[in-house]
Amino acid sequence: DHLQRAVDILLAAGKAEHTPCAVVRNIGRPGQDAEFYTLETLRDASVDMFTTVFIGSSTTVQEGGWLITPRGYHKP
Repeated sequence: DHLQRAVDILLAAGKAEHTPCAVVRNIGRPGQDAEFYTLETLRDASVDMFTTVFIGSSTTVQEGGWLITPRGYHKP
């Protein structure tokens, strides 16, 4: 499976197992749905051609149905 192989490659490269990830189906369509995982559990997610997989960075957090990655912008 391609997703399992991608996860294995990322983990072997040193990406943390607890990295937040999301699987979103039908983006912008009726029935849009998001599920949240860690990189470690992502390997078992069900994906198809209508699915987009998001893998966070080392600073990404999952809050209230969103993956949030701080960008270092400063408020004026």
